[in-house]
Amino acid sequence: MKLKKILFLTPIILLLATAGLLWLISPIANGYTAKYLCSHTFTSKLDADIALERYVKPMHVLFRGVVPEIDTVSKEVTVKYFGFLRPRTAVWREGCGCTLLVDRTANDLHKQHEAAHINHASIAADTTNALWPMGNLVNRDSLRDTINWAAIDLILDKEMQGQSTTGAKRNTTLALVVAWKG
Repeated sequence: MKLKKILFLTPIILLLATAGLLWLISPIANGYTAKYLCSHTFTSKLDADIALERYVKPMHVLFRGVVPEIDTVSKEVTVKYFGFLRPRTAVWREGCGCTLLVDRTANDLHKQHEAAHINHASIAADTTNALWPMGNLVNRDSLRDTINWAAIDLILDKEMQGQSTTGAKRNTTLALVVAWKG
């Protein structure tokens, strides 16, 4: 009789403990995912599905249960664990980036920082012909002539494509910066 009671109660206790743990950790997973997915989508202009699969879910097994909803009109990302548990929302604002909503609404956040103070579209420069950090070019004239730029370019191109020398996938490279003597 006692063994039957233990066998009956053990799965119930384990189920309750699992539900309690999910209740405690789901705001962390949802908040992290909402903020990072918002930044990847609206600031970096990456595809949300690709960003979720490449940059968020590989970070921890906990993120495999998150389900995002992306509102491209209001620029908000809401994430729920298993699609229903403890949602968290991140809001993108011009000039501020993404902010995770905690104890306030999106309207409160927008009122706090009314629209853009700078019209970024009007001052957008051609970054392809500008020097780094404002653009993509590097002034190689100030560096030694003995540097093999072709070899460095080949290495950087290869690393940014996401393949290592062993052929293993590397899908988390967003940027690569090389600083010399500085």
